[in-house]
Amino acid sequence: MLLIRSLRHPDLLFFGLLLIAAPLCKGGMAFEFQWSLSLGAVFVAFLSLFRDAKQGLQIRWPHFCFLFLAILTCIQLIPLPASLLQVLSPKVLEYYSAGHAITPPAFAPLSLDPPGTALAACQQCAFFALMLAASQKRGEDRLFLCAALFLSALVSGCTALCRLAIFQKWSGPFVNPNHMSSLCLLGVLSGLGLALKSHDGKQRAPLPRIFCAIGAVICIAACLATESRGGNLALGIGLCGLICARLHHQSLKNTSFRSSGARCRIAIASTVILLLVIPIAAFFGLSDFTQEIKIQLWQPLDRYLQDFWRMGSGRNSFLYVYPHFQTAAFDSMSVSHPENILLQLACEWGFLGLTAAILGIFGLFWMLHKRRPLTAPDQGLCLAVIAILLHELCDFGLETSGLSIPFAATLGILLRPHQTPPAPKHLAVKSAALAVAALSLVAFPLGLKAIDFQKDLQELKGLSGESQRAFAITATLRHPADPFIALACASRLEAANGDPGERSAWLARAKFLYPASGFGDWLEARLNLQKREPLNAAKNYGNAYLYLSLHRKRILLEAISGLTSLQPLTRLLAQAPEAFEQLSQLLLAKNRPDLVQPLARYMILEQAPGLTAFQLLTEACLQLRDWPCAGQYADLLYRLGARFDSALYQSKLRLLQRKSDDGWLRRATGEAQKKSDWIQIYRQAMQLGQFELAEQACDALWKLTASTHEGAADVLHRRAQLAAAQQKTEKALSLWEAAIAHHPRGDIVRAAAAYAEKQGQPERAKKIREKAPETPPKTP
Repeated sequence: MLLIRSLRHPDLLFFGLLLIAAPLCKGGMAFEFQWSLSLGAVFVAFLSLFRDAKQGLQIRWPHFCFLFLAILTCIQLIPLPASLLQVLSPKVLEYYSAGHAITPPAFAPLSLDPPGTALAACQQCAFFALMLAASQKRGEDRLFLCAALFLSALVSGCTALCRLAIFQKWSGPFVNPNHMSSLCLLGVLSGLGLALKSHDGKQRAPLPRIFCAIGAVICIAACLATESRGGNLALGIGLCGLICARLHHQSLKNTSFRSSGARCRIAIASTVILLLVIPIAAFFGLSDFTQEIKIQLWQPLDRYLQDFWRMGSGRNSFLYVYPHFQTAAFDSMSVSHPENILLQLACEWGFLGLTAAILGIFGLFWMLHKRRPLTAPDQGLCLAVIAILLHELCDFGLETSGLSIPFAATLGILLRPHQTPPAPKHLAVKSAALAVAALSLVAFPLGLKAIDFQKDLQELKGLSGESQRAFAITATLRHPADPFIALACASRLEAANGDPGERSAWLARAKFLYPASGFGDWLEARLNLQKREPLNAAKNYGNAYLYLSLHRKRILLEAISGLTSLQPLTRLLAQAPEAFEQLSQLLLAKNRPDLVQPLARYMILEQAPGLTAFQLLTEACLQLRDWPCAGQYADLLYRLGARFDSALYQSKLRLLQRKSDDGWLRRATGEAQKKSDWIQIYRQAMQLGQFELAEQACDALWKLTASTHEGAADVLHRRAQLAAAQQKTEKALSLWEAAIAHHPRGDIVRAAAAYAEKQGQPERAKKIREKAPETPPKTP
């Protein structure tokens, strides 16, 4: 029946196709899809409003909240005088004049990313138009849209599960699995609401109910397959809420269900379901998920909100504005969203936009509260909205057309008018149509042009000279908060040996817009080397090393070639102490121990003294052939290693090999107590040819480990190696055979057989191999 009804009314069919197709278009994340899907949503809304206008449109006050958001987004694109801009958003002018690379314009928009805001204006117009059109549906039309929402999630979920089964890894229509999880939430709860529809009144055929129930299970499986921690937690909360809502609904319909025992059963069921949600959160590690990454991401947002609390920085401008406040490097990661819907709206729309969004959602739930009791589909969609909003507090998905279009339709269905249609209000119809038309005429041409603006950076890299400078200024006026344009200009000027003053201006602008990137410091370090200011260059190299973890070796190699004296390198280490070990290794590789020695002493005195500093200091003394200092630091290194329970014998071994002195090794035999100490002494003594000390280590190991067959076999194996090193063939083979008798370990059997064959005794080697078991025991 629903399908036949949709064929009679093409606007309904287009509406359903739009809801199904939007998530499949790569989640609606690409700029082209954002624009085309938004345009399609406005077209569908116009068709639907045209048919519903005959019965009269009913516009409720939450509609005006979402209309205000679309208008506010368009206002952020209007060029305003600098004097008015100074009042509304003083920080915007500071972004234009940063670094004095360009002259601030007399008129500028409130948005710091006009192309992104233009695309957002398209989406906001589509969001409002679609919600307004969906809110006019009544009866079977409304159920058709509910079924389309369910099918939208079901088709996307089946697509993701099929790809998971074929490719053995998750890949769905959405680029981000968290977005897919939010759509699955909508599919699960809307499908269950449709499956429970028959309990509210008129009985329905069993086949549609079974189909909706099976589809909801598939959506649950797709949601779990995304491994989204926030999404799975929201799923548990949504299912819990739906069961409680249905129990409460039955208690209102059935008088016998209203007894105290029934209420007690409802309370028990609610408690059990809530307790089931807690293991889901623990299993998916939600606490660790938010603490380690997202709380660090949210920390700088207090300064962001202080600067843009009035009118915001412009919709979709977070990607370019946030780096100005970013304190952590995040491995040079670009952060496009704060992954918290409230923080994002506050940053991009300011206090006015956030208030309007909250009032619109509050108005929706207030009207649902007044409409009680709700039908099962309404309960499912209401809880889907709650679950998606909860998920949006720790993720982002409503920024994509593939999720925002179904979400707008969901809000519109819940804002449906009363059952008795009002008389046609021509003023309301005309006002709504004019508002949508005017916003669309303004936003969509700008949005289409904005798609080309995103390619500015690629075009800039292919230019040079005066044409590059002119295009850079134009691109900067279109993207006043983009630091990469300034970095690209500075880099091109460096390659072309351009004006140092102009390079400094672009670098200052890049560092103002993105102080934590490191790329600006790296370019500025080269500029300071050309100006013969090594101390400033060392400071820049230190900052670049801190922020650019993927380029650290290149940065240090460049710093070594440019900073050839001690004082600048010390300044670099003062800025980035963690660069000491890598810097010292590179200096030693380039035969510069004369610099490593004072740098290591500086680190020991000025920073926290560690084993690495003493080890590198010993290495430097060895290369300088400063034997007294090398011996002194190696001895200190041994004592420090023993104190920290990590005996560092490597430096000591190199020193012993160079000086042929076993004094420190003999001292180690007197201080060794544990098995690991004696094993280390045995290895070093064998390498140095100190067979007496190796024999002493074997005696000590026999006392410590001979109580077990495996320990005895291990010591006999070491004694056999010692005898083989002393060219005592028969003794070595006898010891190996005794070791195999204790424990036929695979490595012992192989070593004994190989030695027997090497000594020209193949028959004995064959007998040794026969003693090995088919499956030798694992060695610890």
